[in-house]
Amino acid sequence: MTYPRAVPDRQPPGPAHGLPRRAVLGVAGGLLGLAVAGLTGCGVRGSGAGSGAGPATDTVPGDDDVLGDALALTEDLAARVRATVRRHPGLRSDLGALRDLHAAHDAELRPEDTPSGPSGPGDAEEVPARPPRARAAVLAAEREAVLAYADLAAASESGRLARLLASVAAGLAQRLTVLDPTGDAVLPRPAGVPVSAPGLPADAVEALQLALGAEHAAVFTLAVVGARTSSSASPDLYADVDGAYGVHLARRDALTDALRAAGEEPVAAAPSYELPAVGASGDESGARDAARGVEDGCATTYAYLVAGTTGEVRTWAVRALVDASLVRLGLGGEPQDLPGL
Repeated sequence: MTYPRAVPDRQPPGPAHGLPRRAVLGVAGGLLGLAVAGLTGCGVRGSGAGSGAGPATDTVPGDDDVLGDALALTEDLAARVRATVRRHPGLRSDLGALRDLHAAHDAELRPEDTPSGPSGPGDAEEVPARPPRARAAVLAAEREAVLAYADLAAASESGRLARLLASVAAGLAQRLTVLDPTGDAVLPRPAGVPVSAPGLPADAVEALQLALGAEHAAVFTLAVVGARTSSSASPDLYADVDGAYGVHLARRDALTDALRAAGEEPVAAAPSYELPAVGASGDESGARDAARGVEDGCATTYAYLVAGTTGEVRTWAVRALVDASLVRLGLGGEPQDLPGL
């Protein structure tokens, strides 16, 4: 079994091509548009050559086991949910979102020539007899799966598969937060970017510079949104925006330090950015929309960073993607099947 990896155009998309979602960072409804060129070979062995005329396809046989494990994990999670609902029909509406999410992830992961896994109801006899314990068992398994998907993303040789698995982990983490709002985050928020001398491959440097550029824009946007949000009239919103600002400020500094540690000159902030569409005061809807746009844009960029790096830096990028997807939820966003894609 091999995983087909699409190799996009080497040329950055222009107005005639449109801007595909994998190649664009949209912050605050158009604050920053960054066309990502040259994803081909970003930290990936065995990449193919793009012609600029359309996507080519190659395979990464080394990822057979990674993809097989991911599919088996998705099937096991789905079977557990089915078995739980079969024994406790009252949990159907509560766990329905997980059922649909696993189906969506299976469809994204499964190559066209690979048959679907078992679709039966699962073994209901193994489900705890009391509904609360049965629900808790499902959530515990799902939490372990977030960690497993993140580990598989880190182990993937294909940048495209790594990005997809990281997004699967982020989507599952979002659903768990909705189902268990008081639970601890499965993956800790990343701190410093683990870069050591003598440096990084050129593709990884490019991806880190792109992420830093996104964080420059995020810090600017959230500073403006915060200044236009009242701490007295909208204390919850103000706290959410202020918290997100602090996260992005720290992440900007971490990326700057990492690039310097790698012997690179960090990209500077742009001289100016487009102001977010937020009223001078009291525009809670506009403020939340702008802040969510920041997280959506950064999630896209960190998904690209997952594809363009390996090892500890990729692990850091996976956690940054998951964290951005969770901050988006806190700002009133709806959960997504594949955040960042």
